[in-house]
Amino acid sequence: MGRTRSRLSAAMPLALFIVLHGPPAHADGPGDGPHVAATSVDLRPEFGRYHLTTRRQGHRGTCSAFALTGAIEFAAARQRGEGIPLSVEFLNWASNREVGAKEDGGFFSDLWKGAQAHGVCPESDMPYAATFDPGIRPGEPALKNAQALKELGLRLHWIKEWDPRKGLNDAQLAAVKRTLRDGWPVSGGFLWPKEERWDGGVLRMAPRDAVRDGHSVLLVGYRDDASRPGGGVFLIRNSAGPGVDGMMTFAYAKEYMNDAVWVESRARRAAADDAPAKRDAQLARSAGGPQAADLPSRDILGGLAAPPEGRSRRVSSNEQPRWGDGNMDMTWLQPGQVLELPLLEGPGVITHMWFTSHAGRVIELNALSLRIYWDGRKEPGVEAPLGDFFAAGQGRPAPVESIPVQVSPTGSLTCFWKMPFEKSARIVIANDNPDRGAGLYWQVDWTRLDALPPGTSYFHAQYRREYPAAVGHDYLIADLAGSGKYVGTVLSVTLAQDGWFGEGDDFFFIDGESVPGLQGTGSEDYFNDAWGFRPRTGPWFGQPRWQGDRAGDSGVAYRWHVPDPVHFAKSLRLTIEHKGNYEDDLQGFYLERPDFLSSVAFWYQAGEPKRFASLPPWNERRVPWRHEHFVRAFREARATGTAKPEIRTEGMFGARPLLAWPNREPGARLTIPFAVAEDGRYAARLSGMQGPEYGKYEILVDGKRVADADLRSPGDDELDLLLGTVELTAGKHQIAFLSEDGRPLAVEMLRLLKLPPPATRPVKTHNEAHFVRLGIGRAIYAYRLAFDRVPESLDELVRSGLMPDRFLRDENEKPLKSRREGGHLVVESPGGWTHRWQGLDPRR
Repeated sequence: MGRTRSRLSAAMPLALFIVLHGPPAHADGPGDGPHVAATSVDLRPEFGRYHLTTRRQGHRGTCSAFALTGAIEFAAARQRGEGIPLSVEFLNWASNREVGAKEDGGFFSDLWKGAQAHGVCPESDMPYAATFDPGIRPGEPALKNAQALKELGLRLHWIKEWDPRKGLNDAQLAAVKRTLRDGWPVSGGFLWPKEERWDGGVLRMAPRDAVRDGHSVLLVGYRDDASRPGGGVFLIRNSAGPGVDGMMTFAYAKEYMNDAVWVESRARRAAADDAPAKRDAQLARSAGGPQAADLPSRDILGGLAAPPEGRSRRVSSNEQPRWGDGNMDMTWLQPGQVLELPLLEGPGVITHMWFTSHAGRVIELNALSLRIYWDGRKEPGVEAPLGDFFAAGQGRPAPVESIPVQVSPTGSLTCFWKMPFEKSARIVIANDNPDRGAGLYWQVDWTRLDALPPGTSYFHAQYRREYPAAVGHDYLIADLAGSGKYVGTVLSVTLAQDGWFGEGDDFFFIDGESVPGLQGTGSEDYFNDAWGFRPRTGPWFGQPRWQGDRAGDSGVAYRWHVPDPVHFAKSLRLTIEHKGNYEDDLQGFYLERPDFLSSVAFWYQAGEPKRFASLPPWNERRVPWRHEHFVRAFREARATGTAKPEIRTEGMFGARPLLAWPNREPGARLTIPFAVAEDGRYAARLSGMQGPEYGKYEILVDGKRVADADLRSPGDDELDLLLGTVELTAGKHQIAFLSEDGRPLAVEMLRLLKLPPPATRPVKTHNEAHFVRLGIGRAIYAYRLAFDRVPESLDELVRSGLMPDRFLRDENEKPLKSRREGGHLVVESPGGWTHRWQGLDPRR
């Protein structure tokens, strides 16, 4: 059956990630206080949920390796959120490698030494063999993949040190039950009957002279039953013989259990019979352990009646020392000035952050940068523009009503991400705008704790951008190394050409995959929308702002993976294609577009993260709009009629100077000069005011009409109007406003974005051919509805007025051939495709 004696070496080294936890002879299981005993526990359904089946050792003496591997792969499944069968053969090799043996099977202590030194690879990398080969060696993939287990931070705990002279005492039996009750299987070595017998699935007791040393099994539950010897039975997974996954009485374990160990992951759960509030508090403190993400789907308010834990603290911009009678509760940040909030000294966890700034009033929340440094590290764990961190992408506030993050229309920024730290948290805010100061109001709430749970993961966030998105590769959102969970994405886009931007799929490459394990179906699909974007906001995903599908339009989307975190044991790489369409799909569909993209990735992980990006300076992280402030051109502005332009301030504290024109004459014209430095195509936007007093205007650039603007609205509001794409040469130009109804005007600036060359596909492919066929299919469907038959030809569809003649030609403007065959209209393209329609639906 195999050796079960578990030798413990006092000189066993501590591994960096997998730690032998002592002292070795303690009779304690998980948990830190009194328990209300459960009368039965069964972990087999959880093994089933992770697809971890009982495997058979055959005629080899590897029972201890099977029992310990079962405990290890269960703990790893808890940590990863998915079950991966692990290789008993690899663990057996690793044990022999470390103790210098060439034997089949090993002791728990030797096997753990092997796991410490080499990890354990998946079963598929080194399958179990029917016979033992002392010369077997793992391949490079197995050795490489085994390292992932080392990085999970598993620990081995001892309930009973090996001693075949006696079984469990009462305290050790209680510890085994408590460990199972807290959700962890127990690997046990036993003196075993020389001739085992089972009564109703229960191992029969045997006298001392009828047992041998021995056999190891995995205990996966228990049932209290006063009618059974010892008061109950343990449920076991047994790798021996035909595989009897049966039961063993408490009396048998008390008499013959030589030793007992269990393996813990960082996802260690509070005891199943602890108060739910205490469990929730523990998970909330860990803030990134595998169960932390489950809290919103559990009882969020259920923990409020639990006894308080830790000491609540706050740092804020409250005016000091006049905290009781002053109201200037802000910090003024001049250009380039850096604010360090008071150092938070741990252990602790940030539970809430709130900011607001005058920068939001001028659409410059991204001019303020947020950095948070954990435990005195040199590199920030959080680094992003302040607005982007709160899903207010590109500096413009928009309402966000999600659970982790909220933003008001006026720019109140709130988040409830749990951010634990062991030693300290240093929060730094900088005003990176060289031209404008900003007031910052701030509050940070945190809880001072006695200690963090073992293996607590830390919160991280990193900003990245490409202006424009680089040709030839997908846009990179995150490139992570270590073990953790990916929990959120904020993506901001400014369109560089007309048309829908979001046909690109998202790809999650987990733990070094060459083919992504998670593959999306479109950008809007990743953000849980469909058929494009529109402004909306919800608990876990939304688009706070979406202006449209024209060059110069912008938007922001967020996706919080709190109910569905993406687990990674070694690494995670998240990319998204920057592919989309022309405004007319026939002119280009599924092209790699040069849009302006920026993002923030959010995740929890153990250890220091890999740096995959850095925060650019203010002028480099702004989408490169050129701002032509009309107040700067006040002296050169010219108006016909009697009204003259004047300067007016709007917004809080007059933060938005406007060029106002109190016109009352239809046909009057206001002309304002501006200049550009380079020839090119520019997206143009106009900002200003709209409201009940303002009028209707024709807007011209260099005498050419570019837009008609109706500036009337029920209430005063900000104007942000897309004028379209204009061709401009280097030098001086003019923008003119021609009054249609003799009402006033108030404008702030002309914003110009130089556009990169548009994506093109001169020779169209199956992507564009799809839309030719779609256009034909729609017409045939309508024709059949109207005439109860399919047409004789495409020409008949055109003559009926149901289809434009564009669809007489294929995607590359080559003439299509068509004919009637029975109940089908058949169309052939010179490009090689043939399609048949019955007119039964608008697509086919």
